[in-house]
Amino acid sequence: MKSTNGQSDTGTTSDFDFAEIMYGADDYLFNDHRHTFKLYGGYHFNDEWQVGANIQVQSGAPISCLGGGMGTFGTEYGYAGVFHTCNVAEDDISRLGGSGRTPWTLNVSPNVVYKPKWAQGLSMQLSVLNAFNSIKPVQVYETRYSYNSAGTITDFYNYHAALRPPAAAVRLVSDAPKLGGHG
Repeated sequence: MKSTNGQSDTGTTSDFDFAEIMYGADDYLFNDHRHTFKLYGGYHFNDEWQVGANIQVQSGAPISCLGGGMGTFGTEYGYAGVFHTCNVAEDDISRLGGSGRTPWTLNVSPNVVYKPKWAQGLSMQLSVLNAFNSIKPVQVYETRYSYNSAGTITDFYNYHAALRPPAAAVRLVSDAPKLGGHG
C-alpha cells in the first residue's frame, strides 16, 4: 500500500515490482518534518476550575514531483504519475522531496475543566481545537503529470490534498460517576 500514488492494494507494492519507479527515490521521506516544538500545560485556580493549552509549531513536509506513465524510462506498463520525473516527455529524475516543503503550521488548543464539588466524580471539559483558525496545507498532490495508454495527460500538481482543520471543532467531555455500581 502506498498513499502517494493512490495504491490501495496491500498485496502489491509498485516500488518493488518495477525498479524504474525507484529512480530518484532516495531522499527525504513524505513525513520528514525537521522541527516540531510542543508546549503544553495547565493551571489549577482552585479545586473546581482549571485551564490549559496545547501548542504545536511544526515545519513543513517535503514535496516531491511525480509524473510519467506508459513508456517512462523505457517501461511498457502503466502506473500513471508515479515515476520521479517532472517534465512531460522527458526522462529526467526529480528527487524525492526535492520540490520544496509545505508551510510551517501553528496549532493552539486551549481548554477549561470544571469539577463541581456538589457532584463528586463529575468532570466537564471544554476544548477549542486550532483556536486561531490556522488553515494551511499539510499535504499536497505530488503528481505533476500522468498519462495513460491513450495519451491523455492530467495535472493536479501542488493542489491541496489535506488542510489543517479549522477552529470549528469544539468538544465537550464529561466524566460522570457511575450510579448504582453493583456488579
